[in-house]
Amino acid sequence: MQAFRLRLPLQSLWVLATFIVSTLTDFYLPATPQMALYLGVSGDMIQSAVTAYFGAFALMGFCAGILADRFGELTLFRAGFFIIVLGSTFCMFSHTITFLFLGRAIQGVGAGMVGVSILSLIRSYYPGDHASKVLAQTGMIFITGPFLAQWIGGYLTLLIGWKSCFAASGLLGLVFIFLSLDMFSDLEKDSRKKLLHGTVEKICFSSVLVNYRSLFKNKEGLSLLLLQPLILGGIWCYRSSLPFILMETYQVPLENYSYYLIPMVLTHLFSSWVAQKIVLKVGSQNLIQTGIYFLFCGVIAEFSLLILDLVTPLTLTLAFLPFIAGYSFSMSTSLATGIGRFDSISLAASLTVCLRMLGSASGGAAASYFEENSLLGLNSFLFLASLTSAWLFWYAFKRKKHPG
Repeated sequence: MQAFRLRLPLQSLWVLATFIVSTLTDFYLPATPQMALYLGVSGDMIQSAVTAYFGAFALMGFCAGILADRFGELTLFRAGFFIIVLGSTFCMFSHTITFLFLGRAIQGVGAGMVGVSILSLIRSYYPGDHASKVLAQTGMIFITGPFLAQWIGGYLTLLIGWKSCFAASGLLGLVFIFLSLDMFSDLEKDSRKKLLHGTVEKICFSSVLVNYRSLFKNKEGLSLLLLQPLILGGIWCYRSSLPFILMETYQVPLENYSYYLIPMVLTHLFSSWVAQKIVLKVGSQNLIQTGIYFLFCGVIAEFSLLILDLVTPLTLTLAFLPFIAGYSFSMSTSLATGIGRFDSISLAASLTVCLRMLGSASGGAAASYFEENSLLGLNSFLFLASLTSAWLFWYAFKRKKHPG
């Protein structure tokens, strides 16, 4: 009973940790013009600092699983937040674009460590579908957090200046570190046992490759993890295409653009709330299957608008809502179920972070490639992502029942 009471506040800490990591870029996006003037560079150069962040994030995400197995997930978790605070401080006191790039890369290293350790800790300490429930709660932040951060960052830039955006990120990191000191007593005991009884291996590039090679032998677990980049790719393809479609094709003013994002945020919040409420009753497999059904409903709705020539900014937004619901239902459950099928939870979490980065980047790249024929290209990409997701679901759950 004591352990259960201890885990209630832990769930809120996972949500706060996810919010901090998911908003490290969006906090300063509204301040880009002001930063360009201060540093004496172009706006494109400031935007390219995102590359330094995601590059460091992906690189650390690739290695973080090995580090977690050697030093413990909790150690990696706390070290990641200290590094995030350090990177935010570098960015806040940057006087040249070089120091800004360095600060963003340091933030990316910390975010990669925290991202992997969050997934690993949740899956390690919450059994079965309980992990899906907690991941659904943290998943509510992935879409809502960045939009909220842009709104806050805009006001901070207007009232104080661009440095306040990085100060907010660093302050959130410090607050989280102090909040977590008294909350992780049980996790610290388990982490110490793991370090005392675990094997210590030399960390090198070859050992990382050898450990990753073992993951690819688990085809059913890998197929569930591959749902992550596919569905995220669809989300990012739509998110990257929508500004061009609304503002260029339908002449929606920039100040009205955010109104079309509100239905998506509310749908994601509601669907994630429903998912974490029903996952223990219906099971992860049924919830993932329901999510894939919703993905196809969204694709059919988008194609119907195109075929019937009923595309407007409002109908385009509303038709995508089932896809958002499918994302909310299937992402956290496939993540918890997939990672649970591997012997090394930390390494599987590390692979998941890399796959998510790849899926997000692929979705954005697809949006730029289909720019000339945005709606048809967007709908085709969403259809392929949904179809492949359905096949991966069948491979993970249904194939053994129907070997023929």
